[in-house]
Amino acid sequence: RLDEIVDIASEALCTRRAVFTLGKDTYPYSLVKDRLLRLDASHVGYIIDCINKNTTDVRNIKTYLLKTLINAPATMESYYTTKVNHDLHGSTK
Repeated sequence: RLDEIVDIASEALCTRRAVFTLGKDTYPYSLVKDRLLRLDASHVGYIIDCINKNTTDVRNIKTYLLKTLINAPATMESYYTTKVNHDLHGSTK
């Protein structure tokens, strides 16, 4: 999976496109590049964790992975915060 992530990120960074259309969303290359260059090991772990928990039928895995990569820097912290809040809810007396 790590090789797939690296391949997809590398391909996106090396493209000459001005925009990326991923599903119904369009992203400017500058945003895609910024987000992909901000990825670190914690983001990759988050992405793999989310993929492992996904039960949805993904029809275009390449688009799904690229969109996940692009969104990871913007969503990871909130994802883990809500997980902790959920897990700790009601545990204090």
